[in-house]
Amino acid sequence: MKKRSFSRTLGRSLPSPAMVVACLALLVALGGTGYAAIKLPANSVGTKQLKRSAVTGVKVKSNTLGGTQINESKLGRVPSATRATSADTATSATSATSAPVSRLEYASAVVAVPAGGSVVTRGTVSCAAGLSATGGGAKMVDPFNGFVADTNPVGKTGWEATGYSSIAQNMTVYVICAQAATTTP
Repeated sequence: MKKRSFSRTLGRSLPSPAMVVACLALLVALGGTGYAAIKLPANSVGTKQLKRSAVTGVKVKSNTLGGTQINESKLGRVPSATRATSADTATSATSATSAPVSRLEYASAVVAVPAGGSVVTRGTVSCAAGLSATGGGAKMVDPFNGFVADTNPVGKTGWEATGYSSIAQNMTVYVICAQAATTTP
């Protein structure tokens, strides 16, 4: 029987360097997948761990963002509001207590304001029968020498203004009058 040398026998039982590298690559690949599959504890990933632009709109749960998280200037026009900038009529009531406007008128009255600066002049204007005041105001012909001190509604159908002037001039008082279409609750 022949004697075999120990080194020759041992050399045949060791894997080749290529086999060692292949096995290491397999272990690393399997280990990385196993590590990624581990479930992370709740609240363990926060702002510091996320890269910029890592969370996109697709990754955000629907209806979870509010006004403070959204930059409204980057939003486009809502499809149902495309006519909002050019709408000229109201077509339906929103509740039993509101109705579309069926008639709108403006009325005005000119009031003479005497010179003197300390004389209070009051002017009033009223809506036509069946209309209600919805707003109003006043203006002086020469606002550098006179001013409107106050404007306010008078009941449900009129508007009044108070003015002073250092020169004799006119003050015009305006009222916006409307009639709502009838509604049934």
